[in-house]
Amino acid sequence: MRKVFWLAFLFLLGCGGPKYVVRYRYLPPVDPGARKCLKECERKFQACEKRCQKEQEDCRRRARQEAVKLYQEMLKTYRQELRAYRERSRLYHRELTLWNDEYRRLYEDYLFFKKACQEEEDERACRRRRELERHLEALEHEKPLKPREPREPRLEDISRKLAASCKKDCGCQKAYDNCFLSCGGKLIPEKFCVENCPEGSK
Repeated sequence: MRKVFWLAFLFLLGCGGPKYVVRYRYLPPVDPGARKCLKECERKFQACEKRCQKEQEDCRRRARQEAVKLYQEMLKTYRQELRAYRERSRLYHRELTLWNDEYRRLYEDYLFFKKACQEEEDERACRRRRELERHLEALEHEKPLKPREPREPRLEDISRKLAASCKKDCGCQKAYDNCFLSCGGKLIPEKFCVENCPEGSK
């Protein structure tokens, strides 16, 4: 019973329970002389953020340029595959029509001899019915396979995939926190609700 209770409890937590993260409260140093130190931390942080933003923009621009080149290559390949697919599709429909005609002919014969076997108890008709059953079964395995249509490349998908490798965190916040601590400040970790929060918990 206890095991069932814990499973139900964990299920409820996974479905709709509150979600928490750790956030820090910054307590500046009490020493008035540390103000200059904190300003230097802020200056370095702003410079880091500015540099990081430029690096990210440059990276995304390079990713876009590379995506355009890759897209042109993939588009050329796609068009070749599309022409081949259309030819395979044309052959497939022709082969499928022939297969359907053959299958229909054999199946009509099978139904005829099946009826003759059941109603007239004709041994030759029963033997022919069994032969047709085997032919139909073999024919099922010979049914033409529909060719797969190639997927057209999308520039935005390629660009997004390449841009995903661009650095998103330059470590500016971590560097600032270390600088803040070196100036004599304190970081107090606090539990903070970010999703499905109980009323008044934030």
